[in-house]
Amino acid sequence: MLDIKDIIANTQFYKEGIAKKNADASPVDGAIKLYEQRNALRVEVDALKAEQNKLAKEVQAANDKQPLIAKMTELKQGIKENEPKEEELTKQLEDILKSLPNPAHESVKPGADDEDNSVIRFVGEKPNFDFEAKAHWELGKDLDLIDSEAGAKVAGSRFHFLKNELVLLQFALVQYAFEVTMKHNFTPMLPPNMVNKNSAFGTGYLESGHEEEVYCVNPGRDDLYLIGTSEVPNTAYFANEIIPEAQLPIRFVAYSPCYRREAGSGGKDEKGILRCHQFDKIEMAVFSDPKKSWEEHELIREIEEEIWQGLGVHYQLVDICGGDLGGPAAKKYDIEAWMPGQNAYREVTSTSNCTDFQARRLNIRMKGEDGKNQILHTLNGTGIAVGRCLIALMEQFQTKEGEIEIPKALHKWLPFTKIVKKVK
Repeated sequence: MLDIKDIIANTQFYKEGIAKKNADASPVDGAIKLYEQRNALRVEVDALKAEQNKLAKEVQAANDKQPLIAKMTELKQGIKENEPKEEELTKQLEDILKSLPNPAHESVKPGADDEDNSVIRFVGEKPNFDFEAKAHWELGKDLDLIDSEAGAKVAGSRFHFLKNELVLLQFALVQYAFEVTMKHNFTPMLPPNMVNKNSAFGTGYLESGHEEEVYCVNPGRDDLYLIGTSEVPNTAYFANEIIPEAQLPIRFVAYSPCYRREAGSGGKDEKGILRCHQFDKIEMAVFSDPKKSWEEHELIREIEEEIWQGLGVHYQLVDICGGDLGGPAAKKYDIEAWMPGQNAYREVTSTSNCTDFQARRLNIRMKGEDGKNQILHTLNGTGIAVGRCLIALMEQFQTKEGEIEIPKALHKWLPFTKIVKKVK
């Protein structure tokens, strides 16, 4: 939710930032008008109450109380008529503020969708095979690592079983990501896999297109939501709390399963494990002093690059345009790893500065050294989306013999350095 006072003080910034996301900025004017109407009515109601209190004192000393009592009755009726109007205006104002996305940062470039994102740089050497590269689903079948048919049989489409070395490789990646992030003072977390409505709404995952992606558990009974990212429970961790400025920044890194309906994806990426209903992820979350949140955003991006460079994966760093930003994010970077078997770069991480958007909804504040409370900033970033990382490793480090070399950074957690074909 946006701050109406800040909208009034910086109206043009909000209009431009919201429009940059290809969202309708016209409700900004409506919100300002409602705020002014509500405040005028509130002033009127407060004046009636003040007059009522004044007359209540005068009644006690008056010889003829009846005219004063009649006037108080008239004031009471005015209050009774106006208070519901004030409440309705407040509700209308809140509904508009809840519907508006976080405005894009000034540095975000305009654009319609992901086709307009900008590549900042390429990192690492792009694999140049002297053989036809296989897709990960082919390697997964040949090496007995992925069973999508069994996944579909027991759960439905877009589910799968990971097997053999790929299971061990997944947990080596988890250990590796924790090792890197903890060097940067991230606290390791294992969060709940379900959250309540306030947590899902507060982080922006019940609107702006996200609501179609969320699994709701037992609607009308439990009304819990399976998380699509641990950003949700980790950010809601401090809901309705005040954090002393001296404790900031607070950095969490969490491992969790994630669940997404993949609504609207149709037949897109049905093969393999790129786009599934269930996947595992290492996610960073940061609570920051607003004055330092852009430094934290760059730090998260640097950590993501440290992780992927340590694995030796070739990727491109991408600056996300306004039309491809989600509702909560003011600015976002993606890392897209090269997938030789698909002849394409695919997103494997993102990092977003959500500024005060989530914190305002969740009422997360910091107490400054001056003793005053203010809304802080929240940020998030992917350490490793495990399934997509496995794809990148399988496809970039495949050999002519159809085997898979393992990056040296993971060797200490594994009993093998190469995935080879099984002897039948």
